[in-house]
Amino acid sequence: MASIVDFFDFRNKIKHYLEREKSVNLIELESDTLEEALNDASLELSIPYKDLDYEILVRGSDGLFGYGKRKWKIVAYKNSYTKFGIFDVLSSHSRSEEVVSLDGKFFIKRTTRGVFLKVTAALGVGSAVNLKDVMGKFASYNNIKDLDRDFVRVVVENASGTYEQVAVFEADLSEGVTMMVHISEDSMSVTVEFTAPGPNGAEVLEKDIFNILKKYGISNRAFLKDKIKEFVDFPIYGEPVEMAKGINPVKGRDSYINFIAKSKYLGEYGSIDIGNELRNVDQGEELAEIIPLSKGVDGYTVFGKILVAENGRELDLVLGENTLREGNKIVAGCDGYMSIVNGVISVHDVYVIEGDVGPGTGNIVNNGMVLVRGSVLDGYNVMAKSGIEVNGLVGRCNLKTDGSIILRSGANGKGGSEIYAKKSIRSKFLENVNVRCEGDIEVIRGIVNSYVSCKKKVLCIGKKSKIVGSYINAREEVRAYSIGSEGNAETSISVGFDPEIKDLLSRFTEYLVKIEKRLEVLMKDIFALKKNIEFTVDKADKSLKIDSCNELINERNILILEIKMVKDKQANLQEALENSKIDGKVFVEYMAYAGVKLHIKDAYYELSRDYHNITFVEDENIIKMIAYVPFKSK
Repeated sequence: MASIVDFFDFRNKIKHYLEREKSVNLIELESDTLEEALNDASLELSIPYKDLDYEILVRGSDGLFGYGKRKWKIVAYKNSYTKFGIFDVLSSHSRSEEVVSLDGKFFIKRTTRGVFLKVTAALGVGSAVNLKDVMGKFASYNNIKDLDRDFVRVVVENASGTYEQVAVFEADLSEGVTMMVHISEDSMSVTVEFTAPGPNGAEVLEKDIFNILKKYGISNRAFLKDKIKEFVDFPIYGEPVEMAKGINPVKGRDSYINFIAKSKYLGEYGSIDIGNELRNVDQGEELAEIIPLSKGVDGYTVFGKILVAENGRELDLVLGENTLREGNKIVAGCDGYMSIVNGVISVHDVYVIEGDVGPGTGNIVNNGMVLVRGSVLDGYNVMAKSGIEVNGLVGRCNLKTDGSIILRSGANGKGGSEIYAKKSIRSKFLENVNVRCEGDIEVIRGIVNSYVSCKKKVLCIGKKSKIVGSYINAREEVRAYSIGSEGNAETSISVGFDPEIKDLLSRFTEYLVKIEKRLEVLMKDIFALKKNIEFTVDKADKSLKIDSCNELINERNILILEIKMVKDKQANLQEALENSKIDGKVFVEYMAYAGVKLHIKDAYYELSRDYHNITFVEDENIIKMIAYVPFKSK
């Protein structure tokens, strides 16, 4: 049997297909003027004038006194670059990142080992260090000897950012920098307070500070080298500056559970407003990840002593109902809904609602089975993957499941209820509901004022069960105590073919009639508009009419293709319908009333009188009556 798709899904597929069929066409044209050539191109390509782009192959000329006249020759095509925003893309690529600009700097340090110069390079459009400025600074000192001017020039040009010796300095030791070192009681921090040097006193470099710290036994790994470097360039005197620091140990992270299962409100059942959150899961779905513990990170003091860190603790894992551990994952052992109680994850295959489905519960969506001990009130819906069972009455609401439905007290949908089950449906009665089922439908009391579609059997098997005022479609058989009524309530029974294929084929046929009528109107409008364009003189008016004509032509082309696709689908559905036909039967234990309409395969018969204790079958395209065959339960 051919696969069946929803009618509206098919229409969407047509639209998507037509979108893909649209392409950028090229056309070559000749005309007396450029404007006429573009108008002709607009009509031929069926696109608005404003969306045209073109290239001139031959430039036209009016000639002189009729001689040398030459027509315009162009290649026209749709301007796709504007449509897809290529200029926006190009402009976004042309943007460059902003570059930070900094001026170069220089530093002069007079130490016990001599005079040192450091020059940093400029960044971006910043200004480089000027040799004249550096030499001017050296000239301000009166206690610098043997300045190597050539080497100063090299240092300025290289701007390496390191200190280089460029002169000799005879420091007065009594005026030099002094340092007071303080080590914290927990041996985790070292601060140094410096005094400012005198006019002839020596300053310090990084190496000098490193040597002092080492004399105190400070470990090299504890040095705050960036801070020391910054202090040398920009010294702070008279205040303690932290120069070394220990690292505290870091305890390892404990093992824990990372919940990754999400609530599923969308999916096979469509979108629904949830009043009460259920975390639905599928069998094998990952519910949580067990994040392993991590080891601690050891610390150290400023003297280099290792401070051993504590590792994280292992998780004391408890698996709940219907869950499994696979490596570091916790997965669902069945379809259902997930709960977390005191950190324990469980999956329940049956969701039990002790009372009614109503304001207190909201709509219900569950991946397992739903058992409602009360009723389903008007306006509330139940969607369940494995099945639905309702002990109370089902009102004006929707029920949907991939499993079976059991309605122990029946359903009165009041004209606004949709019930679907992929397997079977069993109910006390069905009244004012629309029911679809891919398995059997069993009803005890009967079916009243309802639409029922079933791919197998509709069995009204209770004592004096009846079918009244309803449209029943079943592929295999329909059985009831009585069908129809003395009051001639319209009742129709169809058997012997797949009802879904039949319904879909009818909808395609109705749609085909609709679009063929639209195509007929379009053809007349296009013909009339083209005639009108020929006699239009005003250029602006003519251009607007051409655009309107192009829109109609586009719609015509789409309809022609759509009609072809619908006819192809019709043919496939007709073939599927023929393949689905079987010898369907209608069994009536007591009475089939006059006026009941019977469809068995391709045969049709409206009962002209009452029939008692009878079976209706089809033979050679005629509905015939044979003796009643009693129902035998399995």
